[in-house]
Amino acid sequence: MDFSSIFNSKLINYLFIFNLSIVFFAIFFLVRTKINHPFFLKVSDHTYHTNKVFNNAGLLLIIIFLFNNILVYYYAEEFSELFTIYSSRYYLFLISIFFLFLISILDEFIQINPTIRLIFQITICYLSLPIFKFPIFEFLPQKLELLIIVYFFVLIINTNNFIDGSDGVMSVSSLTIYLGILIFSYLENQVYPATLISIIMLSLILPFLLFNWPKAKIFLGDTGSIPIGFINGYLIIFLAQIDYIFFGIILFLYPLVDVNLTLLRKTLNGIAPWARLFDYFFLAPTLIGGMSHLYVLKRIIFISLINLILAFFYYIYNNNIFFLIAFIPNIYLIFLFNKFRK
Repeated sequence: MDFSSIFNSKLINYLFIFNLSIVFFAIFFLVRTKINHPFFLKVSDHTYHTNKVFNNAGLLLIIIFLFNNILVYYYAEEFSELFTIYSSRYYLFLISIFFLFLISILDEFIQINPTIRLIFQITICYLSLPIFKFPIFEFLPQKLELLIIVYFFVLIINTNNFIDGSDGVMSVSSLTIYLGILIFSYLENQVYPATLISIIMLSLILPFLLFNWPKAKIFLGDTGSIPIGFINGYLIIFLAQIDYIFFGIILFLYPLVDVNLTLLRKTLNGIAPWARLFDYFFLAPTLIGGMSHLYVLKRIIFISLINLILAFFYYIYNNNIFFLIAFIPNIYLIFLFNKFRK
């Protein structure tokens, strides 16, 4: 199915406009009314926000996302075949997001032990594996391949959750994936399930970013960052399924490098990786250096654009050297952020 079919689909166009409108006006209403409930109105973990800020906007975004996907999956006849071509049981994708969403809501009320949360995430990722068609990596034994995919899935979920600690960073990092996939689909002149998901997510994240821009008036919370992490993980693994694994990783490279280097440092220092120390490199300028979140976000936007460009150099020239080159500017940005620790 060629890329132009998206613009000819009334359902996709209506959903895009509906999502932009409903998210913008709903968040505008929520921010103005300030519902006085601890689930929604919280004091930020960081001193940058001295007043209570609206939290758990993920409740709105994920419900709309699931509603959109059900409509497209079951009622858009022109796209329904795509899901069966690229996935054995696509409905497990929606079920997995729903259960991650529920456990995140529950965690807000009873503070689930991090180990139990991790076990739950691993279980969900394992049970959701039929959303892909295997083998993805022909050179790996099947059991090892499944283990790697589950590990990578959980890694992306938690990376996405960890970067939701600075205004706009998670939104911009996610938008880079969605824009990258849409441009990729345009160049391939092909619609994939990942294309439709990216369009839906783009229409949800863009209006959210307007209110999440520094100084943020609203946050996603775990109810948004964890399910969206699962969505982003699916998109990157889907790109691996069609032989563009490095393309997908480059699009999300800065969060992966920052979070994994931080987790490695914690582990080497005998600290539990999930300990909430707010010690990620991108947080150092604000928490230690006294810089604004906008200072950080501008640099994240710049590095995301570089990653987007390098991802398409990799796509155009089909050369893994661009994957290696992409690490240079990302590590350099971490080096700049790390200087605020000294």
